[in-house]
Amino acid sequence: MTTENGNLSRNIRGKALEKYKKSLELTDLQKDVLIGCLLGDASMSLRKGKPHYSIKFEQKADRAEYIYHIYDIFLPFVGSPPLLKFSNKEKTRKAIWFRTYQHDSLIFYYNLFYKQEKSSENPKLFDSIVKVVPKNIHKFLTPRAVAYWFMDDGTYHTDIKSGVKTFLFSTQNFTKPDISLLCNALLTSFGIKTSIHKDKDFWRIYVLSESTEELVSLIKPYLHKDFIYKLELFI
Repeated sequence: MTTENGNLSRNIRGKALEKYKKSLELTDLQKDVLIGCLLGDASMSLRKGKPHYSIKFEQKADRAEYIYHIYDIFLPFVGSPPLLKFSNKEKTRKAIWFRTYQHDSLIFYYNLFYKQEKSSENPKLFDSIVKVVPKNIHKFLTPRAVAYWFMDDGTYHTDIKSGVKTFLFSTQNFTKPDISLLCNALLTSFGIKTSIHKDKDFWRIYVLSESTEELVSLIKPYLHKDFIYKLELFI
């Protein structure tokens, strides 16, 4: 991606912008980041009951450098730079976010990660969407995709009773069957053994201590420098 393309996309409107967008194709890097971040915090949405084929990337404000890193990756697909906002009603927490253009190449990812609930009033519209894990996630879960998933939702963990140190993925937004798909993909694709633990009414993935070195070796080459601290217990 080049700064020139990003500047161009912000300086054109109307038919010229639509023509420019038709020239865009996702790179392999962008595809991996999409898979990893959609497993994490990135999202797609409905607008007036219809799918909006754009991606919203959002993190806490103290992860601004990471958001700008992702922004640079998707620069040709973005018309506005990241913005700060309050992420709660009390206005005590700040978040930083940006959204890509709506683009036909993102339809595939919407259909891959979202289930739609039809409107009872208008069968052509939808009331809501739910993010799911694709049943064929193993086909898309590259080492780089795992790294971006980890940067969004991964952290290290020390068991209070045993003192054993390992990693976990915060997968509370997914159902247990969906999480099982992810565990199977990590095992079959990378030999990483995991277990599923209940967290109140939800579930999280724990990497077994015997597989921590495999995970570190897999994702370290792709981690943004601000996330190396998450591996500090094991490197």
